[in-house]
Amino acid sequence: MSDDYRIITMAQLKFPEWNFYTIEDPNAKGKDARGFKVLPADIKYEEYLRLFANIDICIGAKKFIGTFTSNVGMFVGMRCGNAIAIVLTLILGNYGEKISANYLGL
Repeated sequence: MSDDYRIITMAQLKFPEWNFYTIEDPNAKGKDARGFKVLPADIKYEEYLRLFANIDICIGAKKFIGTFTSNVGMFVGMRCGNAIAIVLTLILGNYGEKISANYLGL
């Protein structure tokens, strides 16, 4: 789960034998709190709906890839109970950003 679709793309390239499913918009590049505050109410509603749907899907999934350093990831981790976490590091090609992801075997 990510609000930055580049993470999904990189994971698909790095682990082609895995199937990744997301309802995130392929144009998504992360959320901006200031920008979100000024959005019209109907757009905020759609964004919240997508967030809660993503969380619900992750909680019910057999495997979860995310980070426990985000509020959403921490919430999913608490809801999933005592699962085993293995840390994976994904590197976003040209961006050179390191992204830590936890792989939860539920």
